[in-house]
Amino acid sequence: MAGEQETKESKGPCSVRLSSIVMIVVSFLVGVFLALTISQALQQRDIALSPVGLISFFFAVALGGASIVLAVVAIVFSRVSEGNNILGSVTTRTPSAKEPASRLP
Repeated sequence: MAGEQETKESKGPCSVRLSSIVMIVVSFLVGVFLALTISQALQQRDIALSPVGLISFFFAVALGGASIVLAVVAIVFSRVSEGNNILGSVTTRTPSAKEPASRLP
């Protein structure tokens, strides 16, 4: 049993899809927003928001969204420049004339 446990630990880093990370982050943000909204509704206080404050809020949200998009684009470009497959699937190669087809992965 100890041998089985060692092989599981020595596999290396696990991979997580980008879509899974995005879904987790979006779910977290929606949960935080709903929690804050419900807590404000239960307190029954009016929220005074000036037009300048509203514009600042929307600008901050847009700036945060743009930074996330730029970070994702930078990650994709770095993977492309390293030659890795973007989607993380197995790449296939064609056999050369000197190499038999049976030796391919």
